[in-house]
Amino acid sequence: MLKRIFVILSPALFFWIIALDLLNGFPVLMKPGKTGFKAALLRAIATGVDVTLVGPLGAPLAAGVLFVMGAVAAWGMMRFLNAAQRAGSIPQNRAQNAVGSQPGSATNAKPSAADLKLRNEFIQRQLETFAVEQRPWDADRPVARLTPIVPIRFDDTDSWFGGKPKLPRETPWPQMGDTPLRFLCQINLASLPKGLWSGIGPREGWLAIFLHPETAEPAALHFKGEIEEQNGPGQIGASWASWYEKEAAFSGDEQLPRWPVKIEEGRQDSLGAGQIGDVWSGFQPNLENPEMQPFDENSLSSLLKIMEDFFAKQAEIMNHLSYSVNSYPENIELLNNSKKISQNSLNEFRKLNKLISTYTTNFNEEKLSIFYNKINNIKYYSYELIGRDENNYENFNISHYFLRDVPERSSSIQNWWWRPYSSQLYWHILNAYTQNPARLRPEMRNRMETIWNQDAKCFYGAMGHAPLGFVDTPLGPDTNTEVLLELATSKMQGWIWGDLCTIVLTIDRDALARGDFSQLEMEITN
Repeated sequence: MLKRIFVILSPALFFWIIALDLLNGFPVLMKPGKTGFKAALLRAIATGVDVTLVGPLGAPLAAGVLFVMGAVAAWGMMRFLNAAQRAGSIPQNRAQNAVGSQPGSATNAKPSAADLKLRNEFIQRQLETFAVEQRPWDADRPVARLTPIVPIRFDDTDSWFGGKPKLPRETPWPQMGDTPLRFLCQINLASLPKGLWSGIGPREGWLAIFLHPETAEPAALHFKGEIEEQNGPGQIGASWASWYEKEAAFSGDEQLPRWPVKIEEGRQDSLGAGQIGDVWSGFQPNLENPEMQPFDENSLSSLLKIMEDFFAKQAEIMNHLSYSVNSYPENIELLNNSKKISQNSLNEFRKLNKLISTYTTNFNEEKLSIFYNKINNIKYYSYELIGRDENNYENFNISHYFLRDVPERSSSIQNWWWRPYSSQLYWHILNAYTQNPARLRPEMRNRMETIWNQDAKCFYGAMGHAPLGFVDTPLGPDTNTEVLLELATSKMQGWIWGDLCTIVLTIDRDALARGDFSQLEMEITN
């Protein structure tokens, strides 16, 4: 009976520990390397440390308990499934004889030698797998760290993310079947550390990497000699380049920004994941701030379109509420007053829009500056439904603001104009900066370079290392597989891997030594 209870409870305990890990910010599963799950597990096994469920769930404790529960849970589940499968085809008397008991009674039979052997083999395989996965973290080998260059520079020897590739003149655009691939990045192999991948692999020429637009299946071209920029299908529209899909569709852009990157030698513990912050953190939505104003025809068109949609939606919602809400007379009067204000705001903006729109084809920063104060002082409202009272009347809050003010958190904040505008503005800034930084006014450029300098300290890409995310493929010096490249989800770049994770491209070590990049493998980490 105790054995059955233990086998039944093991899966529950297994998932309970994972739940605790989630609540504690992934202290075990999401911290790779020497502070992570695998290292903690191996230390616990090697030292025989006795752990108890006291205090926060530390890595050694969680690793040991999680492993034991997982192993027993898997063994118990296999036993259960095998028994269930046999139960459907074995006559009842044979089943009773097999367990040596009457119907409905428990059995005291011990696990067979075959069961024990299977369980021990499973545990041994898990230990061997964990040991192999840990070795890349322990290997003292050079790795290559890829970081966007801020302030940006345009040097023909620099590697880069996004944009367009530079290929030999007669090189055909790579395809998989009938599908043209999308350009990912281009690496100057001469800039790689000499000790990368234990010294194997070419150190001359360029490596251009492409991905399938839907599956992200990789292909690479290695070439030397004269190169020139090639046109091909842009990354926008690919499943993995969707961060700015809406913003790019509005402005007609097809390419992700071209970011030059520097390649620096480091060690595994120097990579670090880091946390990229919010670009507009601490900003107030003030159009009189030069850092937030449109700076060219495209960004001005974005602002006017977003403002028109915002004020029109405000008037539409309030018009609907004014005749559909059942409430007290004073509340209805408040709705009607808000309806008038929202309609007046829409009319006021449309008058300004007629004057401003002439500059969407002939941008003039000086003449536009007089309009921003007027837009800032147009009113809008924030609406929040509280619920019905005992009289079945609806109660709600309505607050009025000027456009420069931040609304209270309410049901209408999702329609607030600043959110789409700040996203559109960032996209326009990103494109302009990576093409010609002089297109940005000094205040805006300085602000963005400060933000991007900080972001560049986080993890963007690496080669020849142990991936920061988890992959199923054994890697490193004790295997025949090397990490060709890992790239992180990046707001600066506009690509997204899985659930904001990383993409890892791997290559066979012998193929790498030959300079053969024709058979790359891809995994999205978790």
